[in-house]
Amino acid sequence: MEYSNKGLNFEEVNAFYDSVIDYLETAEFSPGWKKGIYPDEKMLRDAIENKTLHVMTDGDKIISAAILDNNYVEGYEKVPWDKSVELSNSLLLHAFCVKPEYMKKGIAKRMLNYLENHAKEQGFNAIRLDVLDGNLPAFKLYPACGYNFVNSMQLYYEDTGLTLFHMFEKLL
Repeated sequence: MEYSNKGLNFEEVNAFYDSVIDYLETAEFSPGWKKGIYPDEKMLRDAIENKTLHVMTDGDKIISAAILDNNYVEGYEKVPWDKSVELSNSLLLHAFCVKPEYMKKGIAKRMLNYLENHAKEQGFNAIRLDVLDGNLPAFKLYPACGYNFVNSMQLYYEDTGLTLFHMFEKLL
């Protein structure tokens, strides 16, 4: 398995996300992603260009992907995050997923470990994220990987509207 955030091809990345979304449409628990809406083309292209999209590959096949950046939505500044780390000194994890046939094989934990090491190398002290209410697999994954539940609150995203999210953080 290899990790990268350089030289990524939009078509391959988009096809990976589309295949995950196809699976999520019939999954018992889903983050509610929709093709072309979340993650959308602009988000993916910007993340590729800015090298904030990270992938894990098995051979030439993408098996996990995530965006790690500082593009916070309005409301993040109101979350009672750990006061020892300023929002500007943390990164936001979003659009994190694993290819369905690789789920429940430790890939998510390995990818999170890679992302945490990358954030530390870049000088950041925390990773923060939000989980859509009802996304039980994510709600279980993050605490199992050392992320602390911080708060539940409504946030506005264009694709979900004003919706309840659960906020997590991990100090690095």
